[in-house]
Amino acid sequence: MRIVVDFLAEGEKYRSDRKIVHKAALIKMIKVLSGETDTSDVEKWMEEHRIREEDEITVCELFDQYERKGRAEGAQIGVECGEARRLVADIENVMKFFQVTLEKACEGLGTTVNKYEEAKKLV
Repeated sequence: MRIVVDFLAEGEKYRSDRKIVHKAALIKMIKVLSGETDTSDVEKWMEEHRIREEDEITVCELFDQYERKGRAEGAQIGVECGEARRLVADIENVMKFFQVTLEKACEGLGTTVNKYEEAKKLV
């Protein structure tokens, strides 16, 4: 609990060499306190990074690994949004320039109306 209180007080600047006993519980609690409701991926993430409850790991080591996960996920989302924006812009430019329907523009660019609509939701 001391780790959580210190983390909440200091935020991103929080650093500690304190050893963590209940790693999954700590990550879940911090996720919930930061507004996330889904904590189901914590055990899977720990398994993928070969972190076991019995391992000795400091707060800094655990937070650094979890932060890298967030950055990687954010980068992937950025790529997907960029691709979606590009697809939407391309289709809308084709529709405008050639004065064709959405269906024809999608067909001309080798995509589907469904993919356009999904991309439009991301934009």
